[in-house]
Amino acid sequence: MPEKKLKVAVVVGHHSYEVQPFQNLFTCITEIDCYIQHLEQFTSSSKEVRESYDVIVFYTMWLDTPVNDGPWYEGHALDALSALGETRQGIFMLHHSILAFQDWPLWAEICGVSAEHYKDYHLDVPMDYHVEDGEHPVTRGLQDFSMVDEAYEMESCASNCHVLITTNNAKNIPTIAWTTEYKGSKVLCYQSGHCNTSYADPNFREIVRRGILWLGGKLQ
Repeated sequence: MPEKKLKVAVVVGHHSYEVQPFQNLFTCITEIDCYIQHLEQFTSSSKEVRESYDVIVFYTMWLDTPVNDGPWYEGHALDALSALGETRQGIFMLHHSILAFQDWPLWAEICGVSAEHYKDYHLDVPMDYHVEDGEHPVTRGLQDFSMVDEAYEMESCASNCHVLITTNNAKNIPTIAWTTEYKGSKVLCYQSGHCNTSYADPNFREIVRRGILWLGGKLQ
């Protein structure tokens, strides 16, 4: 019998992206069933539906702190997002999602980095990446690599996070990928991923694939 695929919600919104290359990034991962949806669709779904996903990938940059009395199509957004970590769902914060909800302390607690330390962004920056932990399931055996991506000029992640990938580019946050925990959930944050220069990069794709599988308990 084929192994059951991971059920993955990819939550987008409040930031543009290249639709076809982005969708292809996830549909090419054969071990998952991917459901790309706007944040409003996620927060307005029932609790049972939200908790049915093995992994939630956030790729949203909604800046306002969520509320429960917003438009009807947002559901109870504050309650829905505050419930993160109450199950063992994996949480993947990809690229600009680490800058979402900039005035909401809960989001900074999940990410292990605070958007209040964000200074500026720089597009199309060639960056060299160093694998700090070559034994972690997400990065095991990967070599250092280079890629053109958007840089975020901001402070590094918290000291209690486990760093996987770094860069010495002065325009970017020194920690590129790191893991942490929030309540009952494993969390992976990966700052890369602005456009197709990253979506199509084999190293980026492999890190995203492994990250999802690790968060979903399929990679040890």
